[in-house]
Amino acid sequence: MLTLLTQTLKEFGLLWSTTGRTLRTRGMTILLLFTLGAVSYHITILLTGLTAPLWTWAVIPLIALGCIIQLIITLAAYRTSIEQAEVSLGTPKLEKLNLMALVASLLIPFILAYSAFGFFDSFARNGVLATEFIHGMTSGVLFLQLLNTRGSTTITVIVAAIVIALWVSARFMKAWARRKNSALLSLFSTFLIVTGTILMLFSAFRLIWDFQQWINDRVFMSWWDSAVGWVGDLIHIDLPQILVVVQAFLADTLWPVFWDVLSQPLLWLGVVALVGGMQFMDVSTIWARMSSKLNIRRENQVLSGLIGWIVGVLDDVLESALKFLHLLAVALKAGVPFLATLIISFTVIEQAGAWFDFCVQKLLGPIEAKAVLITTPLFSIGEMILVPGLQAIFLATAYIRLRHKDQALSFERPTGVNWKSLVSILLAITIAAGISLVEPPDADPRVHLELGIPAQVMGRGVTIDDLRAGTSMTGKVSYTTLDKPITTLGVFIAVSVTVNCYSSGTVRVEAEVDDLVYPTWSSAGTLSCHAGYTASADIVFEIPREEPDHITIIVTPVQLFMSTLEIGDYRLPSTLVVHSEIFVDDTLVEEIR
Repeated sequence: MLTLLTQTLKEFGLLWSTTGRTLRTRGMTILLLFTLGAVSYHITILLTGLTAPLWTWAVIPLIALGCIIQLIITLAAYRTSIEQAEVSLGTPKLEKLNLMALVASLLIPFILAYSAFGFFDSFARNGVLATEFIHGMTSGVLFLQLLNTRGSTTITVIVAAIVIALWVSARFMKAWARRKNSALLSLFSTFLIVTGTILMLFSAFRLIWDFQQWINDRVFMSWWDSAVGWVGDLIHIDLPQILVVVQAFLADTLWPVFWDVLSQPLLWLGVVALVGGMQFMDVSTIWARMSSKLNIRRENQVLSGLIGWIVGVLDDVLESALKFLHLLAVALKAGVPFLATLIISFTVIEQAGAWFDFCVQKLLGPIEAKAVLITTPLFSIGEMILVPGLQAIFLATAYIRLRHKDQALSFERPTGVNWKSLVSILLAITIAAGISLVEPPDADPRVHLELGIPAQVMGRGVTIDDLRAGTSMTGKVSYTTLDKPITTLGVFIAVSVTVNCYSSGTVRVEAEVDDLVYPTWSSAGTLSCHAGYTASADIVFEIPREEPDHITIIVTPVQLFMSTLEIGDYRLPSTLVVHSEIFVDDTLVEEIR
């Protein structure tokens, strides 16, 4: 065990010292490349905002173009990092594909990685933000409604036909590009493939959303609860509670570890390995070996042809999955020290980026809605430039280290696995998971409010006054006059909130206990006032009886384009007296300032 720890520390030092040398010699070039990628991304977002309400479906080829630019820039950065790492570690160079061939071979893995790790979600969110910023608040909703690939049966059929046409055209264009040896035709075929894939992904997102809506429907949930309860009674166990515990473990513990800690470093290491010239096991080779072993070609020509056709259609997807499995086998075969260093280092880089973003947010401070779009590029420095730049250098170093240890990098089962190795890798995963949990705190600055004393929260004057607590309440709540007191098993907390501002503004009022947020008792959870007016009303919360000493009243400015916000908070005093009955009136009162 001690030997494994020593080897891991040695591997860690070797990889990071090489990463440091590459960063010193090629760091500026790599950061410049990712800066160009970030600029192209924000230009694409801006163009999306400009064109979305006018030519909605033009957003699809825009995203495709942006994705190709990102791919080319990322590959150039990876190749630069690999070349320097080869020099630093003294590893012989392999024959590399030309850039267009590399783009074509990495296209599907790149899009799948972008889709899986949130690129398209981020693009859609920022695209809607830009649309609403340029064309008005309702334009974003209209844009999403128009860009509905499943809006009707006709639209669905048309979209499916377009996807098929794009993929078939791309295949012919790809063959023509090979015959003519034309980089331009190859790039155009890549554009067609990306456009068709993104259009298909939009349809998949709609299907997933429809499925989520269906399983969350009251009818389905009622049927599901009844079915689970019936099965539990049949086998005499508390099946609903067991499912809740298992689901919480899988969703909150196991899945994040697998997805964030293991999948990302291995997937991106596979991309880097392909850029570096690693020869992966391909589908055609496996199919040829299986056919020969099972004598399919001699015994059943029809079956052979059918399976061969299916393999050809799914070639890109199967190739991507096979490359990931191939690299996983190579990484496992490399041993615990390498894999532990890879997992922990990748997580450290990710978390360093999160803390850098926190520092940027604290430095820029609260941002008004009108300035959010302008300052968005500043918030992407860590996410789109520094983190991917450092990851590119480290992953290139890790790949060259793999090649330095094993020139063949063949697909073989790892050997020498024992309980010490298993414990060591589980310990490394645990450390990486622990590091990923050390997230930066909320960057929103807090303004501590005092009872009866006006304070400024992002240009909005806020005053909290007349604090009351009781086990029953009477008065007027949510436009209803209470004829007799309403009682509670907990405690009613009522507080008068007054808002005034130089321009129209809205604040949201909530009660917070640690990470738990209590909404208002009635629907009046926000206060809005017009320019030159003061608005006030009682805000009521119903909370458990043991919670009043831990409650904090949170006042958050509401604005369309969210970013770093200044937030007001008022902590309830521990000496709060709970009366038997309190009077409330949540009627919004507006007065001239």
